[in-house]
Amino acid sequence: ATRALLEAGKQRLLIDMSRLEYISSAGLRGILGLVKALKACAGKLAFCSLQPMTAEVFRISGFNAMLTVRDSRQEALAALAG
Repeated sequence: ATRALLEAGKQRLLIDMSRLEYISSAGLRGILGLVKALKACAGKLAFCSLQPMTAEVFRISGFNAMLTVRDSRQEALAALAG
């Protein structure tokens, strides 16, 4: 689905993680692939509303340091707009 958005010229993506309770290493690899694809087209990516377990995985893996992660959808949208 995200690849189709990129092919359609969408360069700013917001991923709402509010319903995701767990993310595996395969999911993290998928995110890294998306980050790489967006960098290639000067795109932006933001995440919001992480559940506690997912937030902990992001923190431990260092994703918080290299990705835009915000508590709310509004904050993430503002980060994408800036």
